[in-house]
Amino acid sequence: MANSESVLVRTGEIDSAHQLGNLLVRADKLSARDLERAVAARLEMGGSLAAVLVQLGLVSESDVVQTRSVQLGVPFASADDFPVLPVEAPGLLPEFLSTHACYPLRLEDGRLDVAMATPEDQFVLREAVRDVISDTVYRRQKHPFLSPPATLNPEQRLSTFVQDTLRGPVLASIPYLDQKKVVDLLDRVNTMDEGSRVANDQVLMLLVSACVLHERFHLAA
Repeated sequence: MANSESVLVRTGEIDSAHQLGNLLVRADKLSARDLERAVAARLEMGGSLAAVLVQLGLVSESDVVQTRSVQLGVPFASADDFPVLPVEAPGLLPEFLSTHACYPLRLEDGRLDVAMATPEDQFVLREAVRDVISDTVYRRQKHPFLSPPATLNPEQRLSTFVQDTLRGPVLASIPYLDQKKVVDLLDRVNTMDEGSRVANDQVLMLLVSACVLHERFHLAA
């Protein structure tokens, strides 16, 4: 039987919805039994797993949004991040922003920060930058770029960075992550077989990304 870490994230074997569910379970925001209930209900109700979980009252919308920020590696925008007055977004029509549930947060030094209901929506991201990228870049297939697994190279700087970051104060300040459980995983990862270490490396990199974004954008606890 596969252990819980290898089930959590395994490329090509689980979709984004199941990954979200597993992250919620791991953060003690959802029980494994309730996740099974939600997955079954989703087949009947349709829609996203996140929406079903909230509709059934199994998790709060805030917990879902914060966990999705970890899953997708993007900052979490709290209510305090939204400006009182709308920020003008050059090149983006208000109708486009409204249709795709996008809300400009700030425009500083030529960089526009936008809150999105579905930040993984590739269509919206492509259209938002259509006027500033070449036609080749606009039309070509997008590919992810992954670093070599840090867990397989414990003596390298990336592995040290992962260990220091996840054992440090930034992760401790993120309310929806349990640092004690993360440290327990860090302590055990070097005793795992290669396949389990590679699978857990993806989880650890998601957590590191959350820490970096949390610190970089001074997100509220």
